[in-house]
Amino acid sequence: MTVVGVTCSAGGQDFMLAQQYIAVLGEVGLAVVVLPVQPLAALDDIGRLAGLVLAGGGDPHPGCWGELPGPGLGEVDTRRDEWELALLRCFLAADKPVLGICRGMQMLNVAQGGSLWQDLGQRQGTMLHMQTAPPAEPWHEVELYGRFRSWLGVDRAAVNSRHHQGVRLLGEGVCVGAESDDTLPEGIYLPEQRFAVGVQWHPEHMLAGEAGRRILLSFAAACGV
Repeated sequence: MTVVGVTCSAGGQDFMLAQQYIAVLGEVGLAVVVLPVQPLAALDDIGRLAGLVLAGGGDPHPGCWGELPGPGLGEVDTRRDEWELALLRCFLAADKPVLGICRGMQMLNVAQGGSLWQDLGQRQGTMLHMQTAPPAEPWHEVELYGRFRSWLGVDRAAVNSRHHQGVRLLGEGVCVGAESDDTLPEGIYLPEQRFAVGVQWHPEHMLAGEAGRRILLSFAAACGV
């Protein structure tokens, strides 16, 4: 099978990654190597993987885009921030496929010099993006643009939503591929890359839905499946 790397969180002495990531990537033909924070010298070997998934998790530290911590900021892990930014530099420089999920989408934008809302409560006119329904159920719709419209084959799609941060200023070369009705970016991509995509929703919980299945299939195809 084609092998990709997936980042994870740390809690105390343990690394944490929802098993759902491994299950759904397996369903689209991808085997997984989990990538906890480790010495940067490991990038030489990790860069041989077919692709990279930046998984969801805690909040990126606002220092990554030059801000001080503000109200509403959740738990941060600066070591993970530094590790994921290094991974992104490695895979983007090699033009290898990258898929950022939730926090991962935010890190992709930050890596390009963009910024985030530390908490969407700071943003006027924002609807509730932390759904109270089970994670596999859609919460709202998004309007699709550019490559996202081609991948999903529709103009709008229903997605789940489990985040309290979001893209504020787009990074250099970042295009919006999906947007919620309150105009918050829900999907981004780098058109100069073969496949560098971020989605604010969680496709690992939505394999039965178009917004989950087709994004994952497109990533797998870019990885050579």
